[in-house]
Amino acid sequence: MKNTTKILALILTGTVFFSGCRKNSNQNAKITVTAATFPCYDAVRAISGDYLNDGTISLKLLCKPGIEVHSFDPSPQDIISINTSDLFVYIGGESDEWVEKIIRAEKNTSSTFLKLFDYAELSEEPESLEKTSEHEEHSHEHSENPHEKDEHIWTSPKNEIQIIKTVCKTLQNIAEQKNLPELSEKLNENAENYIQQIENVIQVTQKILSDTPEKFIVVADRFPFVYFTEFYGINYAAAFSGCSTAVEASTNTIAKIIDIVNKKHLPAVFYIELGNHKIAENIAESCGIKALELQSCQNVTKTDFENGETWVSLMLRNAENLKNGLRQWL
Repeated sequence: MKNTTKILALILTGTVFFSGCRKNSNQNAKITVTAATFPCYDAVRAISGDYLNDGTISLKLLCKPGIEVHSFDPSPQDIISINTSDLFVYIGGESDEWVEKIIRAEKNTSSTFLKLFDYAELSEEPESLEKTSEHEEHSHEHSENPHEKDEHIWTSPKNEIQIIKTVCKTLQNIAEQKNLPELSEKLNENAENYIQQIENVIQVTQKILSDTPEKFIVVADRFPFVYFTEFYGINYAAAFSGCSTAVEASTNTIAKIIDIVNKKHLPAVFYIELGNHKIAENIAESCGIKALELQSCQNVTKTDFENGETWVSLMLRNAENLKNGLRQWL
């Protein structure tokens, strides 16, 4: 995010001009939306439906597929998009600190800023094995901030449903302000349809979990699943916290993971999309088990994005991998 301060300085000194640029990429769109990350983009896409295809609504994703969200830095054009859209949707957690700088810097924007963090039930960041190991080796250091709220709110289906409702209501308000009542009605219909799909994901996942004697997983990677595991009642051990920048695990952490896997007779260890697969794959090879992916949906690969994968389709993929990765016998 090192470039953000420089870009904001240009904005404040007038080097980057917004006058004459008050529209998003689709100048004929009746409503323009910019989404910071994939979960925001997916919600708007689902609610907008065919209005994205006919140009009624335009939608831009800032953090492109395959990009590391935690190190995303907005370009000058991104900031223009934010300030010239009818609606800017962002999560508002640790990875979106750059947004607050933009809000403070640009006072004349006509865009509605929707911070989804304000509409979710929040949980604290989870403890990780790596942090526990550090705490054991350096007991005088505080291992983790117990008051830091985890930003990965959308991984809970309950929060995801609230996100859909919140985004829908906001888009409806904008549509009504623009005197588009027929658009408002269709947005609500699309939102209800997507919520039904989310509820189906819940049923499928709960059925899989009900068939296993112990709901326990090991994630040998970052752990953006605190809301996911709380919702489904899954216990876990994780190598790193959700927003960790670590790419290598200590020998102590790896030893702990291997010990847990062996003691619990787990058939798989998990890693996340765009994460460090090597740790999980090395542990899987050492233990003679599988390494499987769990999608956090914080971002997606270019292939998944081009294939039109959604929160729903990715969470159904998670359900299948949980089926193969949970212990099926006592």
